[in-house]
Amino acid sequence: MEEQALILERKNWDSDFFKREIYQLIVNGPISQSALNERMKELDCAGVWGVETVVYSDRVADTPILEDAGFRLVDSKMTFISKLTESEVANRVPPFGSLRQVSSKDISSVSELTVECLVDNPEFNSRFKNPRLFSREESIRYYNAWNERCYTEQPELFVV
Repeated sequence: MEEQALILERKNWDSDFFKREIYQLIVNGPISQSALNERMKELDCAGVWGVETVVYSDRVADTPILEDAGFRLVDSKMTFISKLTESEVANRVPPFGSLRQVSSKDISSVSELTVECLVDNPEFNSRFKNPRLFSREESIRYYNAWNERCYTEQPELFVV
C-alpha cells in the first residue's frame, strides 16, 4: 500500500524547459517517512535535480514529514470559489486607462512589465524566481514562455 501512497512522475515540460530532471510527488495516502526517504534517495542517485509536491490544506500534517525528507516551502497558492454568476458582476470602468485583448505588438512591453513586476520585484515570491532554484535569466525565460503560451493558447483571456 505504501507504494501507491507515493507516486513520482517526471515533469516533462519543466525538465525539458530547464534542462534538468524535475519530478513531482503525488501523495495519495499516509506518508511513511522511511518509504519517502528511500524514494528520494533513489531519485537523488539517479541525478534528479528536484522534486515538487503540493500539500493541500487537509494534509498540512504531512508538512513535517516532507521537510524531514528535504522538502522546503518555496511557493503557495490559494483557490477561491465564487458563487457569483457573470450577470451578477457589475461592469466597472477602470479608474484610468482601458483594457483590451493583447496583440503581438504588446508582447515586448508585457515582457518588460513581467521582469519589473515579477522577476525583479522583491515583494513577489514564487518558486520560479527563487534564487536558490533558478537564476534571474531562467526566471525571465520561464515567465516569457508563460506569457507566450497564454498569448498563443488563450489570447481571449490575456488583456492589457
